[in-house]
Amino acid sequence: MTETMMRLRRRAVAALVGLLALSGCANEVGPDNELTVVNTTDLFSFTIENLGEVTDAFRFDWENTGTRARIEILQGIQQGAALLAIQDAEGTLLYRDDIADDNDTVTATGVAGTWKIEVSLDNTVGSFNFTVTRED
Repeated sequence: MTETMMRLRRRAVAALVGLLALSGCANEVGPDNELTVVNTTDLFSFTIENLGEVTDAFRFDWENTGTRARIEILQGIQQGAALLAIQDAEGTLLYRDDIADDNDTVTATGVAGTWKIEVSLDNTVGSFNFTVTRED
């Protein structure tokens, strides 16, 4: 292979790597999505707007002094999935559902303490908000 061909090949590879890096960043949550999180003892709120085929994930520690939590969802998801999962202080999965299903509910009974709240977006388009509050 000639030196000229090797240079062209390196440039093509560099351009492809740069394009892939930019395309990956375009699908993550950014400033235009107006993400707002409130995380206080016995109250958690997550709001995100203007999603355009976003794939990203979030994990939060949340203090729940109770053994159950009420989940209230307001959503305007037009495409993709937005999964919400909640684990109690011992890591037991108490809730897992697609936010687009808009199911207000109460979790199963768990152990009080530091709970985990996870949100996973997969090519999500739209906006949504949910709150998790101590139930008992």
